[in-house]
Amino acid sequence: MNIDYKNPDLLSTALVCVNKGMYIFPLEFGKKTPHLNFCPHWSNDSTNDKTKVEEWWGLDGDPRCNIGIDLGKSALTVLDFDAGDPPPNLGLPKTLTVRTGKGQHLYYRGTLPQARMYFAGKHVGEIKSAGGYVVGPRGLHPSGKVYEPIDQSPIADLPVEIVKRLAEHPDGSREPVDASVNGPKIPRGNHDNELNRISGKLRHLGMEEEAIYDTLVEIVEKRCQNYGGDYLEMCRKHAHNICKKPVGQDNSIQLNQTADPQTWRDYFRSSAQLEDGDVRMIIDGFLPEGVNLIGGLAGQGKTLFALSLVKSLTTGEQFLGRYQPQDIIPVIYLIPESSSRAFKMRCKAFRIPEDENLFLCRTVTEGKTLRLDDPILLEAVKNLKPVVVLDTLPRFNESGDENDAAANKKLVDDITVLRANGAVAVIALQHSTKSSAKEEMTLENVLRGTGDIGAMADSVYGLRRDRNLYEDGKGPNEIEVRCVKPRDIKNPPEPFRIAATYKKEDGQIVSYINETGDFQLVDPGVESFVQNSAFLKVVTEDPAICRENLAAELGTSVRQVRTLAKKLGFTRTAGRFGKWVQKAELNTVSIN
Repeated sequence: MNIDYKNPDLLSTALVCVNKGMYIFPLEFGKKTPHLNFCPHWSNDSTNDKTKVEEWWGLDGDPRCNIGIDLGKSALTVLDFDAGDPPPNLGLPKTLTVRTGKGQHLYYRGTLPQARMYFAGKHVGEIKSAGGYVVGPRGLHPSGKVYEPIDQSPIADLPVEIVKRLAEHPDGSREPVDASVNGPKIPRGNHDNELNRISGKLRHLGMEEEAIYDTLVEIVEKRCQNYGGDYLEMCRKHAHNICKKPVGQDNSIQLNQTADPQTWRDYFRSSAQLEDGDVRMIIDGFLPEGVNLIGGLAGQGKTLFALSLVKSLTTGEQFLGRYQPQDIIPVIYLIPESSSRAFKMRCKAFRIPEDENLFLCRTVTEGKTLRLDDPILLEAVKNLKPVVVLDTLPRFNESGDENDAAANKKLVDDITVLRANGAVAVIALQHSTKSSAKEEMTLENVLRGTGDIGAMADSVYGLRRDRNLYEDGKGPNEIEVRCVKPRDIKNPPEPFRIAATYKKEDGQIVSYINETGDFQLVDPGVESFVQNSAFLKVVTEDPAICRENLAAELGTSVRQVRTLAKKLGFTRTAGRFGKWVQKAELNTVSIN
């Protein structure tokens, strides 16, 4: 599909949807959430009126907006298969089918009484119907993939019996969320989880926080009334706590808030009340939610590494071409050590989105360093729910002494406030000790200062430049990356290398970042040994092999062949019949 998603035009697709009888509304570009500037109440605002659609997706609106399809008004049900193609043995009739970011959407004419049900058994997915919506064709998935129509058949009638079998739940698991006041009694042992699920459902339906709060209070008063007065009061308080901003109140958490000792139980949870599920990874296999630290010596790539993470989070592209972000997440980048112009050049090199809903920053040009508990910053965090980057962490230490235990305790508390107010994660850059340049990287030498900083982290990564290869700027700039504290990362990455620059045959140093918008991943873990050995084996058996054929033999690029040759001490003699030889000044490299 040839759609320019730097400047896409979805108006024609939106009009096609209208011609098919669909009621639609704008979603944010590259997201699944309603565009509040155009439709603050999507279920009321969705329309089949072409004039309104042309206004939303025309030049006076936003031609990039994803298309939201109101299933109830459109009299549609969508089978959302999350794990690829639907099983062929289900007997589903041919119908309009759209490839999504993970699987397929199958559209059928007809509705069900529930907005959302899960598939039972081995099938992975959901049944979406009246009261819900889906992202329409040609939209951009948060992963960067396009919702691409793969079957343009007319929309078939809903195969009720097949759908009924899909929705059966013989083991009672994954029951659909009933968000009504008159729903079933909420089990005491699963009370908090159920209220969280209901609140999420109400947000999905487009309800505002004040209305969510009122509804939750009604639900607990009716559905939990038999549990007694004390328990019911706890339910009311929990309904207050899980709302982002109930009527007339600010629900953000401040560490200096005054607490009523009589409500001490509200500040704790039993094991049954804790959230279910694994630790959320915002970048699979690499970056968990929470507090993440990046340590390295000054001038050795911490900011560039952080910007590579930012690029992945704000675009949905794989980090370093290997680690997939779970979703597109906005970023607030605080860098009081850089001027506006210098930082803008770096952002442009990494091609950071110029969308203020995805990326905001504050440099020294914008004024003094914001305290982490500054109301302005906290309000931004509450509204955006971003990842916050602190570059570098000592600049947010109010005492200026990174070895001051009391000051670092305050810093840890301030980061806790950011998380409590909605920051999905905090990425903080910290200086390493001088010993880290020569010793194996450890948690102790990757982070300078007291142990409080390392203790609070959910993950810590150390960066170190290869000094021998770099030769004070005469050679390529390659950086070793090592996870020195994985905590809850199930399979932490093995140490690997990234290259910021490479050296051409004429001796010119060229930036990968300027050329491609990111680092080049090199020598990841065990693969480095395998690739080095393969290089040596091939050039030993066929010294006359050209660079292009050698790259094909190794399954890599010509640039990577040059990098391997440089590191292993090989060069290719000039001329038509040139050969691979080792440089005389280097020791002979043997292979076993």
